[in-house]
Amino acid sequence: MELLKEDNYFIDMIDNENKYFIMANTDQNETAWEIYFTEHSGTKTELVLVKQFLGKKIYRVRSKAVRQMVDVSEMTESIDVKAEKTEYKVSKSKLEFFGTAYLSDENGFSQNAYIQIVDSRTGEYELYDTLASCDETKSYGDEGYFAKLFAEIELPDFYNQNSKINLVIEQDGKFYYKQINPRH
Repeated sequence: MELLKEDNYFIDMIDNENKYFIMANTDQNETAWEIYFTEHSGTKTELVLVKQFLGKKIYRVRSKAVRQMVDVSEMTESIDVKAEKTEYKVSKSKLEFFGTAYLSDENGFSQNAYIQIVDSRTGEYELYDTLASCDETKSYGDEGYFAKLFAEIELPDFYNQNSKINLVIEQDGKFYYKQINPRH
């Protein structure tokens, strides 16, 4: 901790986009850890499962909404965003998304992926985490191997049929997106 110049590594990971909390797939102590983070930080926190690779569950520790933590204001629409077998379904107040998405020539291990829903009237948006896992149809190390994505999202109040839905991928601090409902 001296080397990292940190007082409390566990508390310093709250709302820190450069740190993850990792547990074994067999460990079921998520609630206990949420209580720990909340009690020691004085702020209500939650563990958000964002990756599940190689027998590990990888979480973000959040006390704030994703939109407050991740700045996508300078993202670029890119043909390098590869989306394979992606599907989404909107029903009542939920959006469900799944498929494999990544930047070309990348396996997806170090990417972060989000769903962005943009209000058609105001341009305001909400941003949501996705869960990434291994795409078992690919071989280890292949393009997109670590990029099978899932999301189940409560739609924002502003959502309507004209809202844009974007898949956003962050790689090395840069954000790229592809609209997944292109008819709008």
